Amino acid sequence: MMGDPHQTVSFNLVDRAWIKVELLDGTTAQLSIRELFQRVTEIRRVLGDSPAQDLAVLRILLVIYWRANRDDDLLTSLRGTDKNRWWREAYTLETLETFGQVIDEYLDKWHGRFDLFDAQRPFMQVHDLRTPKDEYSAGIRKLVPDAESDYFTMRAGEELTSVHASEAARWLLFLQAWNYSGIKSGAVGDPRVKGGKGYPIGTGWSGASGAVVIHGPNLAKTFLLNTVPTMVFGDSMAQDVPVWERDDPDTAKTHGRDIPRGPCELLTWQIRRVRLFHQGEDVVGILIANGDRIELRNQFNDPMTGYRYSKQQSTKRSVVRFPKTHNASRTLWRGIEALLTRTGAIEDLDNTADLQPETIRWLRDPKNGLQEDAQASVGIELVGVEYGPQSSSYKQTIHEELPMKLATLAARDATSSEMLITAAQRTMDVATSLGQFAGNLLEAAGGEYAFNAEATERFLTELNEPFKKWVENFSLDVDPAEYRQQWLDLVRKLVYPEAQVLVRGAGEKALLGWHDENGLLKSAVTAWDQFSRRINTLTQTQNKTAENEVQKVGAK
Repeated sequence: MMGDPHQTVSFNLVDRAWIKVELLDGTTAQLSIRELFQRVTEIRRVLGDSPAQDLAVLRILLVIYWRANRDDDLLTSLRGTDKNRWWREAYTLETLETFGQVIDEYLDKWHGRFDLFDAQRPFMQVHDLRTPKDEYSAGIRKLVPDAESDYFTMRAGEELTSVHASEAARWLLFLQAWNYSGIKSGAVGDPRVKGGKGYPIGTGWSGASGAVVIHGPNLAKTFLLNTVPTMVFGDSMAQDVPVWERDDPDTAKTHGRDIPRGPCELLTWQIRRVRLFHQGEDVVGILIANGDRIELRNQFNDPMTGYRYSKQQSTKRSVVRFPKTHNASRTLWRGIEALLTRTGAIEDLDNTADLQPETIRWLRDPKNGLQEDAQASVGIELVGVEYGPQSSSYKQTIHEELPMKLATLAARDATSSEMLITAAQRTMDVATSLGQFAGNLLEAAGGEYAFNAEATERFLTELNEPFKKWVENFSLDVDPAEYRQQWLDLVRKLVYPEAQVLVRGAGEKALLGWHDENGLLKSAVTAWDQFSRRINTLTQTQNKTAENEVQKVGAK
């Protein structure tokens, strides 16, 4: 590290404020780990510098919560029903026992392992990590994603040369969760280094998966909604230790295995070896080398992500699944199917279905006792990162939130889920039809047909917030078919004005039209007729006056 070798600098994450949160009253605060658990019912959520960073911080806090509670008598019982009882009592009785003394005792026990600048064992770092020429990246460009490019960053001058330890800690967790692949510095002592370089081993675990976070009304409920007791406190509990509980600190060498022993080890997996250089409490440089590669095939230790079936890698004897990433395009509309599709609702004879996150599957377990809280609203957050070519750079953060009643998410009957999924699919189909209509207008004006993706995406963006409200207001005591029709009626009502705008912009030539070599008329009128029939089919509406709308538009 840097600075006066005779001066001891400490920044312990247990005691020092570094976690940004939003409180229930709408204000924000910056807390230490201990303060956060002491005020867990006053906090709405972790709210830092980016959704991806917030996820990384939340997952570390979850691991602390899991490890601190692992010795509870109900959790060490050999009976699985006792684990369910522990969860039910912690959630429904709103007991703070799982956040109080057990957390304090755990933090006291491992206090020294959370020091960001410890001389021998700095948190999530290697104290003597170095290259043959003692090189490192000065400033914060390799630590803070938006600082890597002058084009994207709002930071300038001194803001690019250093960052306080509180912010550095948050970005360090982000780095271990999301760091992109590509060539890294070649660390002394790493036998994998060739020609002074560390060659690609992949992204962090979070970057290879699609995280689903279930947010409750406060952070205490959020911790429990993202805890699957039979999984987190399962048979691997004794061996499933986070990085700070290991007997020996990390070195430049890999541990020689790429399969985590459980959720705690997985969510604290050290994909990189890191060393922060600091002057006082300001981080002024960083060295990043390769850490431990992680196996993605059939890696089922993450309760907060779904898994997709791989037809290419599966065989008759072996089914292979990978963590399921979020789609950067139409995250909300495509993500709802992954959230609500009931595994097992349709018999999966060949075991090829995608798997939902265990957290959502657990909510449907009748043993969890959630019936009394069924009308409470929860927020479903989808978080991911889209990378550039070869996953060697960040492209964009994938982020979407969808509110819904807990009863909707936890419903064991597939009827309501299928209704919501088909509503989303029909909406996307309507938006696609709008893009096709724009292409047909282009052809009617004498040009060449070209699908108008901008019109499609613009319409879906317009519907984002109304759709979220519609999903949130859904109740299991209403008729699903009628409720879906209400939404489709709204979609139909909103799409026609968008189509009329396109007609106005198509010009007089499109209104007049032309005949192709087969004698078929290509005009705005014929395009509208085709469009309206398609919309009526998708929204299950009888065509009434749609045929005449284009003439009205053209006359204006």
